[in-house]
Amino acid sequence: MGKSLRQRVNEVKSFLGNPYAFFTDKDLTDTLDESLYIDAADLRCGQPKQASYTPFDIEQIAIRLQRDLWMQRGWLFTDPGINDPLHILDPEMALRALGYRCEFSDALGQFQRDGLLLEIAAELNTPQQCVKLSRAFSAKAQKFTLAHQLGHVLLHDMARVHQDRSFDGSMLFDGQEQEANLLAGYFLMPQKLVRRRFFEYYGTENCWLPTAATAQSLFGCELKNSRELAILLAKNASFNGQDFTPLATTFGVTEQAMANRLLSLGLCSLSPRTN
Repeated sequence: MGKSLRQRVNEVKSFLGNPYAFFTDKDLTDTLDESLYIDAADLRCGQPKQASYTPFDIEQIAIRLQRDLWMQRGWLFTDPGINDPLHILDPEMALRALGYRCEFSDALGQFQRDGLLLEIAAELNTPQQCVKLSRAFSAKAQKFTLAHQLGHVLLHDMARVHQDRSFDGSMLFDGQEQEANLLAGYFLMPQKLVRRRFFEYYGTENCWLPTAATAQSLFGCELKNSRELAILLAKNASFNGQDFTPLATTFGVTEQAMANRLLSLGLCSLSPRTN
């Protein structure tokens, strides 16, 4: 594989003795078209893949990836006028930028895991740098499953072909599968953008409701716990006379995945009912 864009730019600056040197769009098109990609090692700050990661480390890797996609959006995406950060949260484009190709199939067959016969939703072939994705699942499940494979690419050594079930961010797993799920969630639902959109919709930095009666007054429905509140906020399309696109739709994920993200960010809480 060739050198990353950052390495190529740094080499030009060193060669010219000019720390402010840069590539023009024509230079990029003429000489770097086949070499433009994001280096996964750069996203890990040069560190090798580890046996395990903290959630903080995983989120920082996702943030660096988002930053690099944004900086390179002018030639990575077909629309050169992208000005909304939401538009670069594309796991297929991220994988392509990392040097992987994505192939889509109506079905990929079945496999055994934990004594269960499951439909294969994705197949990661690291040696061939290829991800296969099944269209047999919902669009949101496909998107999250592809982002899950992105997590494996960035975090884990997958020497063999790795087959996965469908993921939609609604369930918790163990080990590497949970780490890949975390990266998928961090990538598709960046903390900064989620907080910003939440404030735009609800006019507050968090939704803390002291009683079920407060929830009834604000949303016109009975809620029993914080999770029910989070699901409501994930799918809600209006508040205080203002209509908007639901958070889950805005970020292209399931209501359960969006609810999990709201809860993990501490954006909503409902005090337990007391009798």
